[in-house]
Amino acid sequence: MNPNSWQFDRQELNALAMSLHTPTQRLGWGRRLYRFEVAGQGYWLKYQSLSEHVALINGFDTELSFYQHALAMLQLPKFLPEVQILENFEFHSEPVKVALILKNVPSLLMANPRQLSRDHVIHIIFKMLNAVENCLKAIMNYNIDTTTRTGLPNAFAYFTQIAFYAFLRRIAKEKKQQDIKWKYLDQADIDAFMHYDTAQLGEMHESERQFIDYLRDRIDRVRTQDAKVKELSKKEKASKKKTSLELFMG
Repeated sequence: MNPNSWQFDRQELNALAMSLHTPTQRLGWGRRLYRFEVAGQGYWLKYQSLSEHVALINGFDTELSFYQHALAMLQLPKFLPEVQILENFEFHSEPVKVALILKNVPSLLMANPRQLSRDHVIHIIFKMLNAVENCLKAIMNYNIDTTTRTGLPNAFAYFTQIAFYAFLRRIAKEKKQQDIKWKYLDQADIDAFMHYDTAQLGEMHESERQFIDYLRDRIDRVRTQDAKVKELSKKEKASKKKTSLELFMG
């Protein structure tokens, strides 16, 4: 599954103007990192060539498997950048087995806090601290002797997964809180949201009433869309189970 609104083909990549961002030392180790722009939007091309440095190869494979896992989900988590995985092609006469193409996104901390609301700043800080807190809680459970695919310890993959699922849980929690707010807005009497002087009823009262009606209508439309998405998800899961069962039965 690729949820992106963009796709690059092999020939197009070779025709684009790119700037190399790989540190000089790592060039000899086979690591390649390019940056390019299309229609004002930045992208990154990243791949690992054959090398005798097993640690670099394993590191890239771990990052690749992380994005493969994310793309296999029904919906790409919102905190991940859009990504494309491209396999078996030549890039400037160099054979590439597999490459990652990532949409460039601004750093979470690059936004000017003076341009954000106080609640938005607090939300960003708590979102990061939530992942850090989960990593600290799980650090004592990390077993350096755990068998991995490469036979080497892989703390990076362990803590990446911890942070990944911490974000997913926070998104689910925020969604639940939003649903509670919407339910309250939907069921509460309109007077609970309006503060006015009974001696000054008129156009202001009517405009507030229209705004509340608009919010309720939007909530209904979002709920309808969510229901359709959930129903589609159930059908896809049922279809996959049926296909797997048919393959198993032969």
